[in-house]
Amino acid sequence: CVMAPSTVAGCLKAHIITVMSANDGAVIKALGADAASEIIETESLCFNCHKTGVTRLLLTRIPNFREVIVASFSCPHCGFENRTVDPAGTVKDKGNLFVLDVRSKRDLNRRILHPDHSEIRIPSLDSSFPISTGSVTTVEGAITHIINNLNELQPERKVADPKQAELIDEFIEKLKKLLTVETHFTLELDDPSGNGYIENLRAPLNDPQLKYTQYVRTPEQNEKLGYQAEEQTEPVQEDASNLKDTVSVFQVQCPNCHSNCPTNMKIVGMFFSVILFFCILSEFPLLPLWINK
Repeated sequence: CVMAPSTVAGCLKAHIITVMSANDGAVIKALGADAASEIIETESLCFNCHKTGVTRLLLTRIPNFREVIVASFSCPHCGFENRTVDPAGTVKDKGNLFVLDVRSKRDLNRRILHPDHSEIRIPSLDSSFPISTGSVTTVEGAITHIINNLNELQPERKVADPKQAELIDEFIEKLKKLLTVETHFTLELDDPSGNGYIENLRAPLNDPQLKYTQYVRTPEQNEKLGYQAEEQTEPVQEDASNLKDTVSVFQVQCPNCHSNCPTNMKIVGMFFSVILFFCILSEFPLLPLWINK
């Protein structure tokens, strides 16, 4: 039986999480010189030519972060290759947001892990880039990947919509200018799964250029991660026009004997105004109270 690469990685990930839970996380070792001996190979289906390729899986730990599964697929028949990185643990209770102040080319070499369904934002360009495939790269690599994706269909755009292609070319030049770090810019990594990561160059100390916060996911984000969103029950609001035909009853304290008694209230429309009609029912009946509204 030949499975798809994503299926192989998913099955192995579920098995690893179970074993880690039973062994207090001792299954995955840090990446070392003997890492090649820990690579797992299995046959899997090539999505490009539908023949049999090879998927290689490596379980490792990112220093000062957490465990990940690095998957690499290659097909000897058509040459198709694909690489992904998935967290080896479960989805966290909260999402995380990293905000990096890029000040020098050294910051471009910071490692960054952006899982599936995460998003990279560059506020200075008023732009955001959803991530469909998780990977481990650098800040420079992430921006370069965005540039390559935008360039991929530019020849077709220049034929179909020259104006749009021209705007995209201008935007690509702005992205390339960021890589020169002539001016500081901010890069944000928003990951609802809580498994995203931007390298802290001063770990284990705090990095003044890197801010990290956690947040509660929205129902829409839970749905994207495969969680069933809780049903939102909105309070029922009664139409004010229907109140004119109903009598509301509630408990109040009798002003005469100070005991609890029911009070009837009804909105009555008159030709000159709208009034509230109160009637307090107790052992000592009182006259109805008319309040002009």
